[in-house]
Amino acid sequence: MFCIEKTDSDRNGYISFYKFFDAFDTRPDSVSLHGEIMLQSDSTVFFCNVNRKGLMDSKEISAADNKSWTKFNVSIPYKEGMNYTGIQFYILGMCSGDRVFLRNFDMDADGVNIDDYIGKKPSAEDHEFDVSSMFRFDNTALTDEQTERLETICLVWGFSKYYNDRIRQGERDWNYDLFRILNRTYNQKDRTSFNRALAECIPSSKASGKDKYRRSANNDSIISQLSFDWMARERIGRSLFKKLKQMREEQHDSALMSVSYQNSNDEIIQERVVLFKNESAYPDISPNDDGYRMLTLFRFWNMMYYFHPYIGHFEKRWRELLPEFIRIFAKARDRKSFDTACARLVFAMKDSHTLPYGLETNIDGELLWKNNNYLPVGAVMADSCRILITRINAENYPNDGIQPGDYITGVNGRSVYDIRKDADKYNHFASLSADQYAPAYISFPGKSVTYTVERDGEIRDIRINDFMDYWERYRAMEDNTPSTYTCGDGMIYVNLETINADSLAKVLNNNIESKAIIFDMRGYPVDYPAVLDTLTCFLYPEPRRIMRMSYADLSSPGTFRSNNSYTIKYGKTNPYYYKGKVAVLVNGITISAAELLTLAIKNAPDAVVIGEPTAGALAIVAYQPLLGGASTRITGAGVYLNDGSCTYPDGIPLDFTVHQTPEDVKAGRDTQLEFAKRLLSK
Repeated sequence: MFCIEKTDSDRNGYISFYKFFDAFDTRPDSVSLHGEIMLQSDSTVFFCNVNRKGLMDSKEISAADNKSWTKFNVSIPYKEGMNYTGIQFYILGMCSGDRVFLRNFDMDADGVNIDDYIGKKPSAEDHEFDVSSMFRFDNTALTDEQTERLETICLVWGFSKYYNDRIRQGERDWNYDLFRILNRTYNQKDRTSFNRALAECIPSSKASGKDKYRRSANNDSIISQLSFDWMARERIGRSLFKKLKQMREEQHDSALMSVSYQNSNDEIIQERVVLFKNESAYPDISPNDDGYRMLTLFRFWNMMYYFHPYIGHFEKRWRELLPEFIRIFAKARDRKSFDTACARLVFAMKDSHTLPYGLETNIDGELLWKNNNYLPVGAVMADSCRILITRINAENYPNDGIQPGDYITGVNGRSVYDIRKDADKYNHFASLSADQYAPAYISFPGKSVTYTVERDGEIRDIRINDFMDYWERYRAMEDNTPSTYTCGDGMIYVNLETINADSLAKVLNNNIESKAIIFDMRGYPVDYPAVLDTLTCFLYPEPRRIMRMSYADLSSPGTFRSNNSYTIKYGKTNPYYYKGKVAVLVNGITISAAELLTLAIKNAPDAVVIGEPTAGALAIVAYQPLLGGASTRITGAGVYLNDGSCTYPDGIPLDFTVHQTPEDVKAGRDTQLEFAKRLLSK
């Protein structure tokens, strides 16, 4: 454990200091860390590293003894070609139990305090719109011409934000500049005047090619690129077209004031997940402000347009949605309509990872996706109008309450059909209909609910009072289904949703000679990534790469490349790996970490995937601000199979598609498990 008097970060095993440099066009020749150090251990040497994967420089930090304070100053050259987003110092102990004390330390660049060296960007001094955008629609029922103008502003503003070097480097608060653009251009008398005014709002970019530290050419292969087909002279005028064309053709480095890669750990660095830094959620701004609502829409739309890893799959649809959402956001002046607009916007991505956070309106309860507003039962869609109840906690429910085998046809007087129809616009899953998530359609706000129930051909209303009490008791209900059991001659069943890594290791080692193993991943793992390591070490004869990653090229936003440096392999050299047959069961709730486990199992010798399509949402998530303190998340990196095929939107490829019908569920038949047993017994 390290002991320090002052630091920005303290983690087990090391002390880390980090400073961003990526938003600035001036690079120091060297950076240094200086201060006083005292060691309390047998070890007398610590190291300070500047590290960017295989490119590392280090200097020793030594203490005269372990009883007194010793001054130190360690300097590291800032090397060309290392593609830093910043400088990070690691102070690492040499032995277990080392203790280090630091005080009076700071960072310099070329002998100047690092904060003074960087200086404040002009954008930080712009406070004109801290309270209000000063933009107001005369009428929120926009005409076609007004909508088209706003669409053009969104496209031009977003492109400039990520391609104009002055804006990229933070010389202007481009979010605030959007309000200046709206106030100057929106009410121009005709299209020509509008184009001219918009062109005058866009600053000329800096001349490129003079930075001695400009990064070298990127040799990673391109997976997809935006078409920029909207950038037509006939649409935006000659002057603006010339400016944008110049920006696009200039050489840019990877330094952006508003976007970088996450740097919280090595795995994320490898995946190159984007971080939308220096962006505010404007917690004190009301949605009644027309300009800030447009900013919320334009900012999020462009974040997704330039940095969503799968934009190549839905660029055309995303473009087509922009005018629709401009009209929606223009009208959304009250909190409820604004929150609803935000929810519809982020769910329109069709990214299974997407969730909104911090919306004030109880959208989730009134419409969809609120866990603690679900009826606490097992349920599946029987058809477009009915939901079949498959499981309850019989001990805690009254005799006249919901029962297994009941069909729910309505909630609080509304039919399931109408609820599903309204909720479809809040369905965010990439490849699946929300039918697999039937409980979402019988969710409700408040403490009490009345369900219309079909039982034995009769229709009745069942009212449930004090719902949260039911929910808590349901959550406390123990599932007596074992995590693993013998399910046939020499065949083992393992539920990866309920078993931890230690228990899994014991089960696998005890059944190394079994004929076959069926892994059930129709849920979410409880002990990831330890289970991942246990599985791959057991199933693989040697370490294997199971996927390829893509990332957004920050020097050319809208370009996505294959990350050839992502070489993480799973498993180990193991001549005693499992030789039996393997199957993994999946369905629509196999998502994220569960999909990664599925992919790992699929790469084992003699393994198959059985069931229904998975969610198509692997990789780490990235977060984006909205307005009023709200935010959302998306999938942060693209995941591709070793053969180059994409896991979006269809998820992990199935070897055998087997559907579980409501009739199967009602009869207590696990069709997918039974299929796997028959297949593996051959």
